[in-house]
Amino acid sequence: MLTRRSLYLRKRLTIFFMVSILAIGAVVSATALAAFYGIFKQSLHANLTQQLANKQLAVDNYLRRLADLLIQFGTRSEIRLQLQRYLAGSTNLEDLRRHSTPRLADALAPLDEARGLLRLTRDGKEVARIGIVLGPAHWPIDPAHRAPPSDFGPYGVLFSEPLNIDGRHFLVAVSAVRQDEEVLGYDLLFFAPDKLRALLQRQESPDSGRVFLFRKQADTPLLLSTPQLQDDPVARDLYQNVLLALPQLQEDQGIQAFPAFKSAPASTLAYSRLPGGNWHIAVLLDNAELHRKLLRRLLPVALVILGLSVLGGVLFYVLLRPLTRQVLIHASDLEQINSQLEQEVRERRQIEAELLTSEQEWASTFESIDDAISLLDPQGQIRKQNRAARRLRNSYGAVQKHRPERRNLLPVSGHPSPLLQQVLDHHEGAEEVYHDEVTDSFFRVNITPIIHDDKLIGAVQLVQNITEERQLEKMKSEMISAVSHEIRTPLTAILGFVEFMLENETSPEQQHNYLQIIQKEMNRLNELMNDFLDLQRLQSSLQAYHFAPTDVLELLRETVALFSMVSDRHRIVTALPQQLPTLVADGKRLQQVFKNILSNAVKYSPAGGTITVSARGSDQSLFVWVQDEGIGIPAQDQQKIFNRFYRVNDGDRRIPGGLGLGLALVDEIVKAHRGRIWVESTLEKGSTFFVELPLRPAAPGSEPTSV
Repeated sequence: MLTRRSLYLRKRLTIFFMVSILAIGAVVSATALAAFYGIFKQSLHANLTQQLANKQLAVDNYLRRLADLLIQFGTRSEIRLQLQRYLAGSTNLEDLRRHSTPRLADALAPLDEARGLLRLTRDGKEVARIGIVLGPAHWPIDPAHRAPPSDFGPYGVLFSEPLNIDGRHFLVAVSAVRQDEEVLGYDLLFFAPDKLRALLQRQESPDSGRVFLFRKQADTPLLLSTPQLQDDPVARDLYQNVLLALPQLQEDQGIQAFPAFKSAPASTLAYSRLPGGNWHIAVLLDNAELHRKLLRRLLPVALVILGLSVLGGVLFYVLLRPLTRQVLIHASDLEQINSQLEQEVRERRQIEAELLTSEQEWASTFESIDDAISLLDPQGQIRKQNRAARRLRNSYGAVQKHRPERRNLLPVSGHPSPLLQQVLDHHEGAEEVYHDEVTDSFFRVNITPIIHDDKLIGAVQLVQNITEERQLEKMKSEMISAVSHEIRTPLTAILGFVEFMLENETSPEQQHNYLQIIQKEMNRLNELMNDFLDLQRLQSSLQAYHFAPTDVLELLRETVALFSMVSDRHRIVTALPQQLPTLVADGKRLQQVFKNILSNAVKYSPAGGTITVSARGSDQSLFVWVQDEGIGIPAQDQQKIFNRFYRVNDGDRRIPGGLGLGLALVDEIVKAHRGRIWVESTLEKGSTFFVELPLRPAAPGSEPTSV
């Protein structure tokens, strides 16, 4: 029995040790939280920098695309030749204007962002003025200055800063029209940078920062920003705080912290300079949001550390109680020892059960691995093999004795393979790739030694079937070859006619015919590249869709009218109802789908025939199908023709050339409308392509109905 004094001393000692443990736990917790705070803050800064890099890449791609469009104007040979004749004195300015203006206007029409075009001679005389043209004060170049190529920056084009004129934004781009290294004139293209604004406004996540463009000069440094600047007073103060400090930024890129200003809280700015100018792109994040992220990450860690501290104090208290006792009864000692022995027995049984479970899990994992694994001893005896290794032996072992080179692929007990012998001799891993010519299969064989206490006790042989990997490499090579071939064909024709006209005297009629052929080949090349770029943009979600109520019946009639005069051997008929339900869709993209399917129907019906366009509607969907009487599609290829670069292997070469991009593009557009496309075809009888589109956007994962 314990006396009252002993109980008092025991209580004080227990309290002392509990307070000490809690104090130590608090110090350890604070130190750990400080370390985690620094790590998480660095991680958030890295995320902010990555967000900035993504936006910078998107803006850079946007500027490069605009530069490519403008450079195309200067490379139009016919208009450039007329300008060269004027500079040589062969024609006058009025004839040059009459010749250039309509052609440049036709080239400008498809560019939805373009608002105007101005072409000048190298001495500043106006050749063509189309659309909205801003005054010289807004131009990024003096036309009287013949700038060398290096003056046009990394894009080959000079860009002005985004201009705000009467509430409308403009972007002026200047490109030199050249013949070899000689400057013939200048093209000034005036854009409305709506897509650039959309790139800045689009948020990668709900808690992303605000994005804007600026320059570091003190006068009006802000170029483009998000709409919150006009709508939110706190955002205006936040921007004003940042704008006051922008001219003092010394580096071209970095992360800068700003204190609170008026109603705006403290903030963090990540910025970087865009190539080829004095533009900077920046991402601005409210520090309160930054701290909320840090707290969300630190809270679980803090709770775990606090829980461990409390648990440690409780455990210490439990362990401390027996040490404070002055007298222990022998019966209690024996009971405690017995209890401990029983606990040890239970723990030992639990450990044995866990070891047995772990061994069973390891054996199941070993058997389920797809790669063939063999465990070998130092004499080459097979100690263990998984199911994949046994399956490989059953497939290749029967003929192994007739093909000695397979010894590296399949181990034989007691007879080490040359590769295994190399590992046993040098105590280093070895690897080789084996090609089985009988099955045209490729295997990667890797043997790793097992060393314990500097002694070789065996080896592990891993055999991986890399046939599919090699086939993918072959498909990639064939795809590159196909793209090169399809691009080379029109380029060869264009080069041939251009060289012929340069080296030989030709009549105006011959020149006209040759230029028509060149234009046809350029259109073919342009169509090929547009299909490829459209497919890449759609699959990368870089191409925006504009959904609106659409009259599909009118779209079908317009598309059929476009193809009605394509071929004398084909007859295009329609089986359309008087009325179809209105569809919520992107009309321009849907017409691209119908054009591609109709074009294929004509192309793959070399003998001509009837092409029927039909449609019908239901309560939830709209169906369109196109039937031809062409050469048909083999059954094994009908699911694959919607893959990129897939071409049906036709031995008699009746199928026209191409890259296999059209139907892949169609498939992407239909999927974006939550619809589906499929084909039913019989060889030598024709094909029918079906398109099903829901009348309204469907919920993800819903299944479309059948025709």
